[in-house]
Amino acid sequence: MAPSSSDVDLEQPPLELLARHNRSPTPAEVEFLKLYTGDNRIIQYKKDEGLEYLQHMYNLIGLDAINLFRKTLDEAYYRTCGDRDRILWTLCATITILRAEPTISISRLATRLVRDSVFCLTTGESDLPIRQCLISLIGWCSLLFIPSRTISDGVFDLDTQGAKCFSRTSIKLESAQRPIDELLRSFGELLPKKRTDTTHATETHGSLKFQVSNLNIATLKKLANLEVIWVDTVSAHLDFDATTATLCIFKAPSYCKLNPSDDTFLSIITRDFYTEENCPTEQFFPQNLMKEIILSYGLLFHNWRLARKIYRREERNRASTTTIYGTANVDPWLDKLCGMDLPSSLFSSMWAKHGVRETYDANSQFPILSSRLKIIQDYIEGIQPSRFASLWNDRRDLRLWYTVWAVLIIGGISILQASFALILSAAQVALAAKTYGLQIQQSQPTASVTATPT
Repeated sequence: MAPSSSDVDLEQPPLELLARHNRSPTPAEVEFLKLYTGDNRIIQYKKDEGLEYLQHMYNLIGLDAINLFRKTLDEAYYRTCGDRDRILWTLCATITILRAEPTISISRLATRLVRDSVFCLTTGESDLPIRQCLISLIGWCSLLFIPSRTISDGVFDLDTQGAKCFSRTSIKLESAQRPIDELLRSFGELLPKKRTDTTHATETHGSLKFQVSNLNIATLKKLANLEVIWVDTVSAHLDFDATTATLCIFKAPSYCKLNPSDDTFLSIITRDFYTEENCPTEQFFPQNLMKEIILSYGLLFHNWRLARKIYRREERNRASTTTIYGTANVDPWLDKLCGMDLPSSLFSSMWAKHGVRETYDANSQFPILSSRLKIIQDYIEGIQPSRFASLWNDRRDLRLWYTVWAVLIIGGISILQASFALILSAAQVALAAKTYGLQIQQSQPTASVTATPT
């Protein structure tokens, strides 16, 4: 489908991104990005997105995790490097093995890395701390799940960040004997699954449309009193909980730009994630999910003036991915995709040259995320305004909204005019009655004098 005038330029990086990362990446960062993407030229044209992603990942690594790596890594393994680079080199060794054996279990992976002198394990010592490190590495690297900053002995804890797509919050490290794809499935719906209900299947097979007027954040917040949770995982993007009226939105779209092919680390570890019954498309490719995530920001923010205004005034400060020198930083790609560079005032938007997209097609544009989007759209369509304030905020159908308020305003003006006319008529009648009474009073003494006999 050809892009419309409302589509964001998805190839030109934001200027703020180019200005922010003016440093050269370390050798560990270069090697990691090459191994992650499977592209040896990634630094030449995606350096800034790569550094933004790495900065986001660094922000997720807690002090407990750093101390655990210090204890478990072999002392001689890149001993002259800092903690971050040592973790990156460990990731490089891990990804290298996973590229060769994608179905390897965590326990076997730990054994391999001990044999390769990456981790140190003495005779009789438990490898559970190493398993803890490896599952954490996979989470930080793939952003499918986030390890808890607090580490428990013998248990791997997840930080769900309020998302309900995770079916569990912890696993016993002793059970990490299964292939990695089975381990990922045990965490819950890390990737959107195909909905089996006949209603959705029929609509998807037909022409299901997602309306910007229904799914923009302004409508969701004002009409449904929805709360946005900005999350660090791609798994939780568009995860919606109707009981608490919360919607999770991924806050680091620069990561999506690093997954342009089916040769990335994310593609490798999710290759066998789906069964034939729950795969949302005939063939699942993570890069297609990344494209849909990027496109969804237009649905939520970019194509609705009030949504852009809410992002700028309320949500942007809550969507920071990193903290540098005490200052919270937002992913520059998020700013661009949410329309930060577009006007949010009514008059400026009227004269702006960008277009507005009103609908998105489920089949061609959101084949993977359509199940999650439909849940949100069904929820908002089921809300009917019952108060005057709700009626004012309900702008899902702008033609109807303008018609209703035009009728109310014109009708109100007509009523006021009629009221003023009635008051004026009443005042005129009262004034005429008063004048007539005065005339009667003035004529009565004259009549009395005329009637008196001489």
